[in-house]
Amino acid sequence: MKQFSVRVRNMREDVFDSGHRVDFGVGASLVVSRPNKLRSERLGHLVEQNFYYDGKTLTLYNASREVYATVPAPGTVEEMLDFARESLGVEQPVADLVYRNAFPLLMQDVTLAMVVDKEVIAGTKCTHLLFSRPGVDFQVWVADGGPPLPYKYIVTDTSTAALLAIIATMSDWNVAPVVTDSQFTFVPPRGAKAISFLPVGASSASDR
Repeated sequence: MKQFSVRVRNMREDVFDSGHRVDFGVGASLVVSRPNKLRSERLGHLVEQNFYYDGKTLTLYNASREVYATVPAPGTVEEMLDFARESLGVEQPVADLVYRNAFPLLMQDVTLAMVVDKEVIAGTKCTHLLFSRPGVDFQVWVADGGPPLPYKYIVTDTSTAALLAIIATMSDWNVAPVVTDSQFTFVPPRGAKAISFLPVGASSASDR
């Protein structure tokens, strides 16, 4: 799709040092205009961030701390997602499904693919699919009628005994949103302070 917007609810499973299971939730909204514009907003556990990509620069704004960081960025959404993850340690909501070439990326090294069943997600009848590859299982629920949009996506780390997962539920899909260039351009609010991104590995993602 050339343009789309969607709301995402992310749930990340974790285990405390005590051995107790705990889940952390983050709500997000995402707007994409290909080939080179993306904006997302995230609010949840230790996260209050707005992310702007206008084809030339990438900016991460933390409203609660009134700070922002801006860096030059590559010229396409796909290149920017790689750059943000590998160089800045910043992940976008359901980034796996945002890539233009999502299908070949997801199918790489897949050893199992199966239809599980039908299920209703957010009022939409979906086909539940399961895939497996070394170290990870992932499930996706795809709408049966209309555009084959994903409504739920679960990635499970099978390399550990805990089998922890990240669960994303999507809603309010709009495949023809009205967008303007100004939506993707960051204008610093009064009093906001410019800072630098930390190198990958220097801090947790929640601190960026």
